[in-house]
Amino acid sequence: MKKNNLTHCNGSGTNRFGINLRTTDFAWFKYKNVDQFFSLYKGRTFKMKVLGNWLLLIQFVLISYACSPAYSNPALVYQIPYSAGSGSLTFLTVFNLNLYFFADDGVTGRELWVYDGVAQPANVADINPGSSGSYSSGMTVFNSKLYFNAYEPTNGNELWAYDGESQPANVADINPGSSGSFPSNFMVFNSKLYFSADDGINGRELWAYDGINLPTMVVDMNPDGNSNPGSLAVFESKLYFSADNGTNGQELWVYDGNNPPAMIANINTQPVIPDYLPIPIYDPRDLDSSPSGFTIFNSKLYFSANDGTNGQELWGYDGNNPPVMIANINPQPTAQDDYGEDSGFSSPTGFTVFNSKLYFSAHDGTNGHELWVYDGNNPPAMVANINPNPYWYYKGNEQGSSYPSSLTVFNSKLYFGASEDYDKAGLWVYDGTNFPTKVDYTYFRPGFLTVLGSDLYFSGYFSQLWVYKLPRLPIPTSKSIAPFLYLLLNNTNIK
Repeated sequence: MKKNNLTHCNGSGTNRFGINLRTTDFAWFKYKNVDQFFSLYKGRTFKMKVLGNWLLLIQFVLISYACSPAYSNPALVYQIPYSAGSGSLTFLTVFNLNLYFFADDGVTGRELWVYDGVAQPANVADINPGSSGSYSSGMTVFNSKLYFNAYEPTNGNELWAYDGESQPANVADINPGSSGSFPSNFMVFNSKLYFSADDGINGRELWAYDGINLPTMVVDMNPDGNSNPGSLAVFESKLYFSADNGTNGQELWVYDGNNPPAMIANINTQPVIPDYLPIPIYDPRDLDSSPSGFTIFNSKLYFSANDGTNGQELWGYDGNNPPVMIANINPQPTAQDDYGEDSGFSSPTGFTVFNSKLYFSAHDGTNGHELWVYDGNNPPAMVANINPNPYWYYKGNEQGSSYPSSLTVFNSKLYFGASEDYDKAGLWVYDGTNFPTKVDYTYFRPGFLTVLGSDLYFSGYFSQLWVYKLPRLPIPTSKSIAPFLYLLLNNTNIK
């Protein structure tokens, strides 16, 4: 019999069972002649059905183990000319089955780009003609259009829309003139697009746009200044966000779409003590709790907040009772240390739900910023100390940080950027059980991880667009049952 030639496999061809598929003649198969097998297949004999099914199953397993690597390396899709010195691609967003992002090629400046997965990425439009760029930021899909913030000299930074075909267009000049309203924090709620903007009169407040009429301010929550709405999220058919009414600092607020927005709770009631005065004088305003990262998990709203005593920690809100701190992950006293960092702050970020658990990055005061998990019942726990090395500069006994970021669920696993050491960053993956593993060192921290179809895209250093593709079963080439198996699995008719 002709030997199997699995030259399409990666590596030596030896599978995990220790069987070399390049040399074995599958002597233990009943039907070694593929023509005899096809004849029996067409005849539909009972013997064929029993032995054939086992044959297909066994060889499928062998080929899969021998030819499919655990992970395929990420590949560089496109490199924006480095001479532009424009930094990373940002705000990767899927719209109309294409990947959109902002980038600066050194010619048109920072503008909107598109990648269809086949052709080379291309600039959508030069909104601000010339090399200055439109300074585009933020990106959200609403009403079958892509909305974002962009600049052009006449109206400044305002709200823009793109339908995927016509040229991008300015939605409204919210702050008349060239100053710009700088819209940000986009969130779709109740069939409207909500965002933060400054009309030049009322300060930065909450605005809404229905896709037809001009955007309107919801309410002036801080008549004496900016309420600065941020971290907008929808929970139980209501819009939640952080805002400052001028008295209580940045706290948790809610809007039902009809009644005026209301503050949920004043989490941080500590008074402001200006540190620039010779004698501390209490300011009547409260400090900010700075709630952020709102994420729905287990029918509750989770976020990061600072109560003024325990530092920035993990909090939860059930929609009825007052918000509660879940755990004081970093129990050290709250103060700014000699390195400019806030000791006593676990500073949880990057909340992502995976395998019915809440994952995030946090600092326990000893192991640096690492990957943590919370199951909704037991105290949060560190998943792994990916970077156990000491700080690259002296910092007592504290270990280094892997800084897990851009946590994204893809192919039933959790992917993220992390550093194994201060100069070894790359793409990592966690299956929910074993220790996280590095997919590949890219020597930069992957950002804006975004799933498009069956591929995972992310931005890299020096304005690079990268892609990680799942391993595909290669096309068998040997005259064994393998070619027949490939045809059968791909619904190809057997002649």
